[in-house]
Amino acid sequence: MKGSPSSYRVVAPLLFVLAGLSAAFSLFALTEDLWIGAGFILITLGVARIIPLDLPGGSQINLAPAVEIAGALAIGPVVSAASFVGRGLARLFQNWGQQRKIDLHQLLFDVTAESLASFVAGWYARRALAGTPSVATMVTPVVCGLVYLTGREALASVLSALRYQLNAFALFLRRLVHGAGRMALQLAVGLATYLMYRLIPLTGGTLLGFVVFGLLVTYAAKLYLDMRAIYWSTLLALIPAIEGEFEYGEGHSKRVATYGAAMARKLLLIEDDVFGVYVGALAHDVGMAGIDDRIVNKQGALSAEEFSEIQRHVETGANIVQKVPFLKPAVGIVKHHHERWDGLGYPGGVKGLGIPLGARIVAVADAFDAMTSKRPYREQRGPEAALEELGKHAGTQFDPGVVAVLRRAVHEELRWGRDVFERYYSMDLSS
Repeated sequence: MKGSPSSYRVVAPLLFVLAGLSAAFSLFALTEDLWIGAGFILITLGVARIIPLDLPGGSQINLAPAVEIAGALAIGPVVSAASFVGRGLARLFQNWGQQRKIDLHQLLFDVTAESLASFVAGWYARRALAGTPSVATMVTPVVCGLVYLTGREALASVLSALRYQLNAFALFLRRLVHGAGRMALQLAVGLATYLMYRLIPLTGGTLLGFVVFGLLVTYAAKLYLDMRAIYWSTLLALIPAIEGEFEYGEGHSKRVATYGAAMARKLLLIEDDVFGVYVGALAHDVGMAGIDDRIVNKQGALSAEEFSEIQRHVETGANIVQKVPFLKPAVGIVKHHHERWDGLGYPGGVKGLGIPLGARIVAVADAFDAMTSKRPYREQRGPEAALEELGKHAGTQFDPGVVAVLRRAVHEELRWGRDVFERYYSMDLSS
């Protein structure tokens, strides 16, 4: 956890230990009649974690929280042990499938938030469902699901806020608002899974069938992860090849992606949106592959025809990334990162808040890196001079709020050093 704030280095391991102790303590509630149910939940949980559900528009949703809700209702606090083991094994499987080291931050984040939330939800469900059925017990499944979902978001917000030095309450509210649709779907699926659990007789044969099913799904997940890794490897190999054609290019996309991720976190975007900004920034110039490098590297001013050719790269790039399933969240960023706040940009002349937030973030990061790098058409500037220039154009060319956030990110980079800053905000594309 080198480079993380001291409060995070203390609190995160303590919460992880607390999650482990809660999971171990919950095993005392594991009676003989719950063994098969616990096995069913563990297998279903592992399957749900490994393979996400594809949604229209290229986004995905993880249904593991739905299984945890069903588990809390079915087996009480014992679900936290299944969550702790299942989440850890799923993360290890993903690391094995992609042949990479364990991300300790991600492991702490995943296991702690979900295991503790499931323990509290399971404890509540066990107490609320005990005794004589009443009107109150009829709403218990819904309340249990809400306890789990809000508890998980609260713990995740605290951990993220400590690591990235953000306002935990503001981050929590943003996660609730932006994740409301996702959580509603997870709650509905969780209640349906619990109903299925109650209706299907669970025997040793049923459990064996789920084991076989789990093994088949695990093999399919390995193929899925391999395919995903190939897409990312191709993207990461393509970007340096494109940048190598330009005099200014080396490392540009990676720097823009790092600034973009830093700004996205400081704007309290949820994790999926941070990831979208990072990937969109990496791919923002992919359309340059079709532009004559003599135009891009031209020393003097561009002619109207040459500038029109340069403008074409955003739509070309958007068409390229749209064809790759894992890159669909980046389409809007690639297409609109040259729009202007005043509506005078291209390709669509979109203005103000009509420009996707990810595109506004990448536009500012792109301009900053362009000014602080050697370019054939302008002198290299220092960070403060580049920030001053961006400030002059805030409210006309750039979103003023995003420019202000970039200033915070750049000052953070100057305090920490480039290596620590990049390590801190870079993201693993293979998970």
